[in-house]
Amino acid sequence: MDTTTVRPGFQSVVPYLAIQGAAQLVEFLGRAFGAQYTYRSPNGTHFEAKIGNSMLMVGDVGRGAPKPAQLFMYVEDAQALYAGALEAGATSLMEPCDKPWGDDGQLMIGAGVEDPAGNLWFLAGPKSNPH
Repeated sequence: MDTTTVRPGFQSVVPYLAIQGAAQLVEFLGRAFGAQYTYRSPNGTHFEAKIGNSMLMVGDVGRGAPKPAQLFMYVEDAQALYAGALEAGATSLMEPCDKPWGDDGQLMIGAGVEDPAGNLWFLAGPKSNPH
């Protein structure tokens, strides 16, 4: 695969969340996951944000119904990020617990939340975080 056309700071595959209320979701992502948005279209319907080392695009759905997505995020502290997401307005899908999501079934702390737009976020972090 030729990666010469990938924009600097982006990965080859960039998740794009097509929802209603893109501006509100980007604000939530900043509060919940520390997202830094890097671009807003002049008409305010398309946003680009960085979470950790990954880029994400969020846009208002043009036609039809929103298409919620499921996203899996490796984080340093799944318990803390889960708690922060709930404070920012997420709904709990799965409280932090041991999950075999690491290499060769290694146990990690896993958690899940649903954002206000209906997207599902699964968080996975090392068990070594003291909580």
